[in-house]
Amino acid sequence: NPSSSDVNDDDPKTTAPANNSSSSSSSLSTRNNNKINIKQKVHFHKFMLNIHKSIHTAKTTHSLTGNALINHVIQTTLSHGKIICFDEFQVTDIADALLLKRLFTALLERGAVVVATSNRPPCDLYK
Repeated sequence: NPSSSDVNDDDPKTTAPANNSSSSSSSLSTRNNNKINIKQKVHFHKFMLNIHKSIHTAKTTHSLTGNALINHVIQTTLSHGKIICFDEFQVTDIADALLLKRLFTALLERGAVVVATSNRPPCDLYK
């Protein structure tokens, strides 16, 4: 029976093994020892840096534009896990806000679940 384990960036006993992703992730083991990532926990600022890097790579290495570019970024993001927990979610850049609208719409349409935490109390989120 496959089982998942909780991931906690602060606890080395529960952090998943390092992989090529810069986020922590948890995975299910299959019979042939392949790993299927089911969830990822990442600091929101780090996530956005990775999104911008993925966009740059899609443009320069793969010559992608438009919908093909966003689909590449979505697939790359989902390959790290369909359950995404953002630590310290905070959007301060208008360009990121516009990008996030399209990104979150596509992630949710493909079955992703997004959870976000913040170090600010709810009444201070819009200050």
